[in-house]
Amino acid sequence: MNDFESLFFYLVCFAISAALFHIGSKRKLRWPIVLAIIIPTIVGGLRYRVGVDYISYMSKLKEASSMGMIEFSNKFGGMEPALWLFGQLPWQVFFYATSFLTILFFYLGFKNFNSKHLGLCMLLVMLIIFPQALGGVRQGVAMSLCFYAFSFIPQKRKIAFAVTILFAALFHYSSLVMLLMYPLHYFMVSKPETEKKFIVKIVVMAIMFVAAIIIGFQIIEYIPFLRKYALYSTAEFVDQYGELTATHNILPELAAVALIIMFYGHLVKDKKGNGQYMFISIILMLIVTLIGYKVPLASRLADYFIAFFILAITSAIDTFDDSSSRHVMVGITITYAVLFFVCGIYLNGSGAIFPYRTLFELVEA
Repeated sequence: MNDFESLFFYLVCFAISAALFHIGSKRKLRWPIVLAIIIPTIVGGLRYRVGVDYISYMSKLKEASSMGMIEFSNKFGGMEPALWLFGQLPWQVFFYATSFLTILFFYLGFKNFNSKHLGLCMLLVMLIIFPQALGGVRQGVAMSLCFYAFSFIPQKRKIAFAVTILFAALFHYSSLVMLLMYPLHYFMVSKPETEKKFIVKIVVMAIMFVAAIIIGFQIIEYIPFLRKYALYSTAEFVDQYGELTATHNILPELAAVALIIMFYGHLVKDKKGNGQYMFISIILMLIVTLIGYKVPLASRLADYFIAFFILAITSAIDTFDDSSSRHVMVGITITYAVLFFVCGIYLNGSGAIFPYRTLFELVEA
């Protein structure tokens, strides 16, 4: 396919999948949900040399089959265990499995948050998050698992939360930082607060989170399997790879902040507490993104919160009483997601997913 044909292919596949998610969730049917997950799984698994790190993953997976896990980890700088485990299987399995896990756990996360617009949420996932996950494969899985873990926090399911985060760490160690979300959440929403006190808590929480990141970068220098992440804050790394600080697309963060300002009253004061949760998470996303403009690749931590933006923008639809306004809001949301995909990924070349190629080309070669 050429680039334009690939664009059409992605949009059609993602739209069909989102429609099936919508039908399955509204009619309480399982088979549309299964098909909805299968479509992006095939798109992600069938691809060949599509995604920034695809070739790098292929080479590591092939080497992993001839190594023990410790040897593999030492050779590739503390690479996460999941990659070694998949290396014991045909290398193509890794790309199918990671695409499946990424879509599955985002779906389960939105379902746990009781989203009324599950199909729309998954459309935004596929247009905003999934293309990046096709490049940053391991972190894509970790992001979806962390979002699923976040859905356990309002339910006070500490063990389920911790176990899911630890499972995510098998794919990307950076997800261990997300263990902070549990105590931070209860620091913020443990007691009903006035609006003024809530803002003060936001400021305190932001300072605590930034301090935790700064101190954390110092501590992980002494932990062998995490040491590679400490390099991101060194002067030598910044001098050599400083341009990486500008690669993170800040548009979702800016749109998220604009959204929570517009719908502050509805989101923060909703009785279930999910509004405050979304507000807190989006603020953290913006803070970490800004840190990422000084510390190379640190903005990747912001990606763990981006699903809250999707949850917030779909929740904002319900602030309108009349159906026509809600339909307009749905249209605006879809338009934003499509424009983000076309402008931020297709025209900008982000994620290196264009043009789309398949494994059939490997067979023909």
